[in-house]
Amino acid sequence: MNKLNTTQIGDEFEDKVFDIISAQLSDGELFLNGKLSKVFKKKSYYSKDREKYIITDVSIETTLPNADKFSILTVFECKNYGEKHAVPIDDIEEFSSKLSQIAGHNVKG
Repeated sequence: MNKLNTTQIGDEFEDKVFDIISAQLSDGELFLNGKLSKVFKKKSYYSKDREKYIITDVSIETTLPNADKFSILTVFECKNYGEKHAVPIDDIEEFSSKLSQIAGHNVKG
C-alpha cells in the first residue's frame, strides 16, 4: 500500500471539493445561477500586481448574458490541515491578497 505525499493528498482534497461544488451548482444549492456559471479546477488568472498568473484551486465564473468576461468570480482555496488544526491567519491573508489581485471587487472567496 502506497502512502500519499502531501501534494497527492492536496490534489485529492481539491478533486473532492471540485466535485461537491459542481454538484451543488448544478442542483441549485449555491447562491450562483448554475446556467450562467462554469466551474474550473486549477485555472489561472492574471495579476497585474505580480505580472504573472495566480493559479486557483477551484473557481466559478459567472457570466451575464452577452458579456465578454465573467461578471463575478468565486474562488475556493482548499486547505486540509486536519480536524485539530486551524488554517493559519497568514494563509487567509495571502488568499485575500490573491483575490484582490485577480478580480478586484468582482470576486468572492
